[in-house]
Order: sequence, then C-alpha cells, then structure tokens
Amino acid sequence: MQRAVLLALTLLVACDDAGGDARSTEVPTLAALQASVLGPSCAFPACHAGPNPKNGLDLSSLSASAAGLVGVAGLAVGTTRVVPGDPDASLLLQVFDGPVGDVRQMPLGFELSPETRARFRAWIAGGAPLGTADEPPHPAEELPPYVADFTPEDLPPPAPGEGFQMGIDTVAPAGKEIWKCAIAHLPTDVATPVHRVTSLQTRGVHHMDVMALGLLGLDIEDGMYDCDDLYRQYTELMEEGIFIFASQNEREELTLPEGIAATLPPGLQVMVELHFVNPFPQDIPVFSRVNGYTMSPADVRGGIWGSAVRDRDINVPPQTDRHYEWIRCEMNHPVDVIILSSHTHQLAEYVDVYRWSGGQRREPLYENRDWHAPPLKQLDPPLHLDAGEGFEFRCHYRNPTDSLVNWGFGAQDEMCQIAFVHTPLDLGARCEIVEEGAGPTLP
Repeated sequence: MQRAVLLALTLLVACDDAGGDARSTEVPTLAALQASVLGPSCAFPACHAGPNPKNGLDLSSLSASAAGLVGVAGLAVGTTRVVPGDPDASLLLQVFDGPVGDVRQMPLGFELSPETRARFRAWIAGGAPLGTADEPPHPAEELPPYVADFTPEDLPPPAPGEGFQMGIDTVAPAGKEIWKCAIAHLPTDVATPVHRVTSLQTRGVHHMDVMALGLLGLDIEDGMYDCDDLYRQYTELMEEGIFIFASQNEREELTLPEGIAATLPPGLQVMVELHFVNPFPQDIPVFSRVNGYTMSPADVRGGIWGSAVRDRDINVPPQTDRHYEWIRCEMNHPVDVIILSSHTHQLAEYVDVYRWSGGQRREPLYENRDWHAPPLKQLDPPLHLDAGEGFEFRCHYRNPTDSLVNWGFGAQDEMCQIAFVHTPLDLGARCEIVEEGAGPTLP
C-alpha cells in the first residue's frame, strides 16, 4: 500500500506542476470521474447504459459505476476491473492501452488524454474512493479533435469486370449515437458469383452489416433510413433478414473455400447498416465500403446456402440476473458449415454455440457477447456435419425489468437464434430442433 500511495502522490504532483488547479493535489473520486469521463464518454445505450449494458457494465450513474467496477471480476479470464490500491492489476487501466483477451480497447474509437489516464490511475492507487454526486465536478474530458484513419478512397472499387462496391456515407452528430441503413441496388445486370469480400470503415464503428434485402420481396425504395424506423415498420427484417457480410473492425476480409461462390441475382437490392457512437464535441463523417470480388462462372464448383434456427418459445422472468434459453438441432442432410452468426435483442448478455453429435455437446464453435454486433464467424476449415449432427446453442438473459419478456419482433421482446451458411447449395438442408428448454441453470 505504501508503494501505491507514493505512486499516487507522484502522479498528482506531476499534474499540479503541469498547471492543474488545486483539486489536482487530491486523490480523485469516482464521482469526479463519473461526471467528467464515464458519463459523457461511456454511458450510451449501445455501450455501458440501458437495460443490458455491454459486458454487464453499467456506467450511467455513480452508484452503477461503483457496483460494476470496484472489486468486480472482468470478462477477460483472471482479471478484476478495479483493484483498489493496485492500478497495474486493474483491467480498467489495461484496456485503455489495448485489448485484453476478449475485451476490446476502450473507449472504442478514441484514446483518453494522458492527464485523464493519470487521474484514473491516481484514483485506483488512492484506494478508489467513491466521493459524492454533489461534490464540485472536475471539468469534462476534452477529447482531441477526431482524426480519421481512413477515407472511402482508401478502398477503391474493384476493376470493371472483377466485382462491385457497396457503401454508406452519413454523419454522426456530436455526442450522439446513430444507426443508419442505406438501401441500394447492386450495379450488376447478370448473376454474379462472389468469392471474396473486403471492407473498410471509420474507426470506432460499433458494427456494420450487409443484408440481401431483395431476397425478402419487400417494397422499400432506395435511400437512407434510420434503422430503428425500418425494423419497426418491416418486422420481416428482424425475423427473416439474410445477412451476407458483417464486421466490427476497421478492415475485414472474408474468402470462401476454393471453387465456392455466393451467386447473387442481377441488380440485387441490398441494405448496408452502420452503428456508430460519437462521444466527440464535433460532428463526424462516418462511412463504410464493402467490395465484392467475383470469380469466373467457369471456375465455380459449388455454391452456398444458409438457414436459421429460432427459439420461438422465450419466457424471461422479471427481475432475474440469470435465465437461459437453449436449443439442440440436428441436420437432415450432410453439409459443410462455413459461417456462423447469432441474433438476440438487448436483454441477452451472451450466446454460445457448440457442435452437437451423438447425443452430446461437443467443442465450442461460436460466442457473442455483444447483442448489437453479432460476429459473422468464418469456420476455416469448414465444419462438416453429417445428418444427425448439428448444434446446441444457448442464450443467456438478464432482465432487470418488472415484466415477463417473450419472443417477438419489437425492441421490448426477445429472440434467440443462430444462422449458418453452408455448402453445398442445398435448399432442403435444415437443422431440425430435437430438444429445447429454459431455466436459471443449463442442462
């Protein structure tokens, strides 16, 4: 503890020498950090606020932050979010510098100033005092001007005859969260076999995905929309939407197995959706570009198809921290699975998927801990499933509300489903549910 206190004093004196005010000679409190950093930079519905904040960490108020940070185990194995008196052992400080295990670098898309990092370190070194909500606040964190790492020109479209480009361009207002959907028709006039996809997007995008809208037969005009409005009006998007690409990263690439292609109909209508949180005091131009690269039809040896398995009997009790919905399904035809994904609503804390074979749960295949942005996981090599083999998947819910939550399309409802893409192109292949259940514990 003596070392921790000396470290805290050293940091605080350094801040004072740099011209800080009189309060910089004191150990910061969580209340001060809540008002200046955690509230304005982290407490967005897509991040650490709302009924089911990311990783179960609610930073929307002083009491919530204290309950979720101090002495609480982190998502990364063997970590603790804040260890009073020991900054170096605290996951909160570690993720300021980079990812730790499955925990991404935070805050997402920008870095805190050295001065603010020093304040967090001094707070932990000084024992992580709580403070009170009515104490004089420290000035809010002044983020440096946002500087874009990439522009749309950094991913030029494929050369003529080699593919096509999709994209979205919008603006995230200062201090706001946006979820935008751009709808357009592909610039193709013949069936197009796509073998590889690459993408580039603005740093800090929470997620981006592309839906094959034309396969749903909906009458929606091309243009830019608020995704909330679209999903509310067209419930088929939530239930039957067919995603052909998704990414949470600035750069992404997906390549199908040799000789395999996704053959898209000519002029297919697609929807590119993008979710972005802007904590900066300035409007930010936001973009995403997705290139589809084609192969010669003569070289195509096989196609792909996809399907979904859905739990339509969901009943999440009120005021519960642990409720599971689970399903086991078995294939009726043999397939090679190349892509896995999942879909839930905001009460789901995580989804995990396992191979199911011989009446037993086998190796884990997939995990998602962010309901906003389910990863599109490529299985390389592909997962071969014989008829009678399949998946077990489990959705874990936390319901802090006073209402029973059931299956449905609305934001107040829940879902628990997986989607997978396989070869060969077999329209009759499906994973048939053989067993399902629910409860506070897993089978």
